[in-house]
Amino acid sequence: MIVLLLAAILSTHHALPMSNLLLSVPRQQMLTPEEATQVLTAILSKNPALGPVKITSVTYANGQYYIRYIRETNCESGTHIIDAYTGETVGGTRSQC
Repeated sequence: MIVLLLAAILSTHHALPMSNLLLSVPRQQMLTPEEATQVLTAILSKNPALGPVKITSVTYANGQYYIRYIRETNCESGTHIIDAYTGETVGGTRSQC
């Protein structure tokens, strides 16, 4: 079947543009480390009574940002994992004294 289809394409007198033959998948734009930090800050700042959040590090690996934070007012710290393409939290850890 594929051979017949290829033979039919090759036997046409009109050249087909290569873009019609190849399907391209659009890639999503990746967040910058600053944008990922803003996403996490917005999440952690929903309850202002808990106090401010300080971001201590941002690292990137395998399409994800690992963002460490501390919140001294309630002795909280943790790491959130943010998807670099969707901005969604996909995991993490949290501890509190």
